[in-house]
Amino acid sequence: MDADRWQQISRLYHAARARADEERRAFLDSACRDDDALRQEVESLLAGDTTEVLAVPAAEAFADLVNPNAETIHGIAKPGMTLGSYRIELLLGRGGMGAVFLAYDTTLHRPVALKVVEEPADSETSRSRLLREARNAAALNHPNICTIHEVGDANGVAFIAMEYVEGRSLHVRLDEGALPLDEAVRYGIQAADALAYAHDHGVIHRDLKAANAIVTRAGRLKIVDFGLARRGDAMMASATTMSSLVPPGAAVGTP
Repeated sequence: MDADRWQQISRLYHAARARADEERRAFLDSACRDDDALRQEVESLLAGDTTEVLAVPAAEAFADLVNPNAETIHGIAKPGMTLGSYRIELLLGRGGMGAVFLAYDTTLHRPVALKVVEEPADSETSRSRLLREARNAAALNHPNICTIHEVGDANGVAFIAMEYVEGRSLHVRLDEGALPLDEAVRYGIQAADALAYAHDHGVIHRDLKAANAIVTRAGRLKIVDFGLARRGDAMMASATTMSSLVPPGAAVGTP
């Protein structure tokens, strides 16, 4: 079983678990359709009805599959840990500023993407980075831009909770080969529309690349990671700017 399949199982398990017993069958009929193997996996978890089985051993195993160096971030956050109302389940990826996990919102009963930074939550740089990213993305409401839910810290870890976009990065898709013309045009139009919207609202992404564009199963492109974005509206006039977070002469972003 690969990581994508596990994420699908985890998402359906939590969605089904949040429903009354009499509603689960209809929900699984609709969600699983003709995928009997998927339904069996979800029902077997429901039969055990223990989130520890789902959240700790299996999630850690898949974290190691997704990222063999996952143990290097276990001192900050790891599958099975709870940050605020979010239970971490699976490492999704890691970048220059931190790691992104699949987590479960135990208050609103939904999957979220939880971004944590490598530095402790009491680090001023750590807080400033998170707040800047949250402010930049929160200023935008567009179907092709990832939605921010919350920014906070817990257990000494600073985090952003954001919309979980089920799919894969455009970078991963391109590793498989060139896009057909119609796909390339569709994704290009969606990205351009999202960026034009952001620019109209005073936000410049500054780190646009295939790894920061997620393609959903339905074929919709979502731009993520506004950690290096610049926002130029009046509301941000007194906010911390990038120049105060990066040493003079240092390059930011991905060449």
